[in-house]
Amino acid sequence: MKKSLLLAFVISLGSMSSFSQQPANSQKAQKIDKASNNKDELYTKLNLTAGQKTKVEAEYASLKTKKQALENDKSLTKAQKASKLKTYQAEGEKNIAAILTAEQKKKVSSFSKTQKQKFYGHDE
Repeated sequence: MKKSLLLAFVISLGSMSSFSQQPANSQKAQKIDKASNNKDELYTKLNLTAGQKTKVEAEYASLKTKKQALENDKSLTKAQKASKLKTYQAEGEKNIAAILTAEQKKKVSSFSKTQKQKFYGHDE
């Protein structure tokens, strides 16, 4: 349960990416805007301290750098890239979990349920 909540947090920060076909530029820009809005909304709801926000942003930047390196690594297959991405995400979840308080983790859970309902149109 905790892992799925933290995964939802990481996803809401826009760190997930598929290695399939890239969307058109306008679609990509819309995805970036939406991820940014979700991130801002989540930060507001969590009431992160300045220190927490800095640490979460640093973790997000680290994940983004690793993801970009994977996307550019031509020596790996899609399956290998997907596997490494999962590993990076698990590391990110662990690091983010260490930053958040118990109350903030509860808020992440609530936020992730809301996002799933918006995305899927129902509870999963």
